[in-house]
Amino acid sequence: TFHPLLCLGRSLKEENERRRRAKLEESLDASFFTMEKRKIGRVAVSWSKNKEITVYLYRRVSQTGSADTGRALFLCSNKKCWGNSVGTAALDEETGLLVEECVY
Repeated sequence: TFHPLLCLGRSLKEENERRRRAKLEESLDASFFTMEKRKIGRVAVSWSKNKEITVYLYRRVSQTGSADTGRALFLCSNKKCWGNSVGTAALDEETGLLVEECVY
């Protein structure tokens, strides 16, 4: 995409950085995607010949806690939470909205 998708929440790298600061173990279940920022050059698109173009590449992470369901998960980064190593569904099935708060 040509713009960051901020509505997805934090990437795996960002979530694991938060977990490190909280002295929690890193995990593939910390977020359901990775994001890579790439510069594709100045003449990569027809509408801008002299501006450096940046794109954002998103990839779905294969999470250990959702192997059987395929559901997107995240982990709580609160050190005091007993559920900080238990995956929480990242999608509220009733509202269809992404969840960033722990349910524990």
